[in-house]
Amino acid sequence: MGVQFDIIENVIEIDETCTVEDAETLLQLVLEHDDAPIDASKCTHIHTAAMQVLLAAKPKFKELPEDEFIRQFLAPYWTTATA
Repeated sequence: MGVQFDIIENVIEIDETCTVEDAETLLQLVLEHDDAPIDASKCTHIHTAAMQVLLAAKPKFKELPEDEFIRQFLAPYWTTATA
């Protein structure tokens, strides 16, 4: 599963590969848990459909992806959650 909600940590996790099939799940999770930050630290590939969900929803991020390409080109659009 590319995207899931961690009820214990209250965080939406994006796994290594977030596919087009994960975009709808991501949208549902962001809408249902609008106070939960995103943990994308494991993400190495994200489909543009999922990226559009994130760009439109503008969620807070607990962790940005370590992947340099994703960080360089997409991180400027994301805000980081403050603890």
